[in-house]
Amino acid sequence: MNDYTAVLNEIEQEVRPHLSEGKVASYIPELASVALEQFGMALVDSHGEIHTCGAAQEPWWLPMQFSVFFRML
Repeated sequence: MNDYTAVLNEIEQEVRPHLSEGKVASYIPELASVALEQFGMALVDSHGEIHTCGAAQEPWWLPMQFSVFFRML
């Protein structure tokens, strides 16, 4: 069995020092007020298990979820 949570945590540790290098999408009003440090990821495996890291449990703007989903198709 894969430990996806550990993989997500490892990615987060690698990415976190670089968060200040980016900027939030100010053209989307709901995201303009989000702090750069609010980073998280979530993954649902083929068994329906949810794996998260960082701020993945924080509520966020629903249309952004669909944006990411449609880009994956």
